[in-house]
Amino acid sequence: MIFRSILAGSVLLGAVESCGGSSAPVPLVWLGKAGDHLPASTAASVFWVQADVDGVPGPQVIVDTGAPFALLNVRAFRGSVSAGKGRVATMTLGNTVLWKVPTVGVEGDRTHPPEIAPNGDLFGGILGYTVFGQFPMSFDYRDHQVVVGGAAPPADVLPAFSIPFALEGGGAGTLPENAGVLTFPASRIILQATIEGTPRTFLLDTGASWVALRTVLFQSLAADGRGQVTDDASLATGNATTNVMRLRSVAVQGIEVKDAVAAAGTKVDELIDNLVAEVGHPVDGLLGAPFLREFYVTINYPNRTLDLYRYASETHIHDEYRRVGIDLAPDSAPTGNVFAVHHVYAGTDAQKKGIRVGERLLSIDGAALDTLDIVTVDEMLLGAVGMTHKLKLSTRTVDVLVEDLLPLP
Repeated sequence: MIFRSILAGSVLLGAVESCGGSSAPVPLVWLGKAGDHLPASTAASVFWVQADVDGVPGPQVIVDTGAPFALLNVRAFRGSVSAGKGRVATMTLGNTVLWKVPTVGVEGDRTHPPEIAPNGDLFGGILGYTVFGQFPMSFDYRDHQVVVGGAAPPADVLPAFSIPFALEGGGAGTLPENAGVLTFPASRIILQATIEGTPRTFLLDTGASWVALRTVLFQSLAADGRGQVTDDASLATGNATTNVMRLRSVAVQGIEVKDAVAAAGTKVDELIDNLVAEVGHPVDGLLGAPFLREFYVTINYPNRTLDLYRYASETHIHDEYRRVGIDLAPDSAPTGNVFAVHHVYAGTDAQKKGIRVGERLLSIDGAALDTLDIVTVDEMLLGAVGMTHKLKLSTRTVDVLVEDLLPLP
């Protein structure tokens, strides 16, 4: 699904060899005010912020607690970032300026997820632990903000659940595009989570749109016949096809979230295997947005605590799989934004109404789409199960049901 299926930086290196890496990054010299609130897009339920380099306005990047360092798209930074291992003199995030930031620049398709950021520009890459690991970091899914440095939570959240953690992993791994070997610090936050009553081990990952599971675990849960769909995902190593379903319950120290969406696939297994090689013990998956977005999340790296403040209301949460049964993609047009049907889900009302891949969608419920971005348009296809959206296609107008694509038995 467009901008809904990202496993950004969970494992960025090949052939990772654990070497008991230091748990702290080299502290960066910085200028700013603690508690700097950065406006962010939360497309795909991950956090995209603008990163400026050496005073030059830069692209949107993902702030990813599952990544150990900064992996940046050289093309998107238009010469401000060099290919391979290096440093930039300054990186500006909001009102925070960091000096001599270590980076890894890549030029090919290893910069996925996806090549286009939510603002329509080239995707800039991923910011990881060596950029922000000296700060407390907060992620506000409701108000679309990343907060750098210590700050009080919003007033309208419930008291925090505080969970201690230790940073694990670190070591040396092969960089993309034959750019050599990089030694990186311990940065992985490993938590115990209970999946439908069974304790499991997970990596905390703000760069993951899903709860990612090993295939064998996914299949054992899906044996009850619950609904599944096949979906595309953008991983740090490229695009992948995954199977997706809904979980009844995910809990961390008794803090429960229901109906979270989970995914599995061959490349997801490879990511988890690389993570296991790094941390030196079994890991069952990645704990991403379907769990985290119910909370104002503070990761206090200096104090080694994860604080989860549940939002008093869940109105900001949109279930991406309760929708009209199509996906869209941008289509070329001389003027304005145009969107074409990219995928039609089997057995849905959309398929029964004869909607076909490649058809152009012109309006939804009477609202023209030519001035809107893909994220906004995709959200217009969501809704309560049983309602309809009026879709004006290039050849006809049709009312199409919103359905739960991942029903539980």
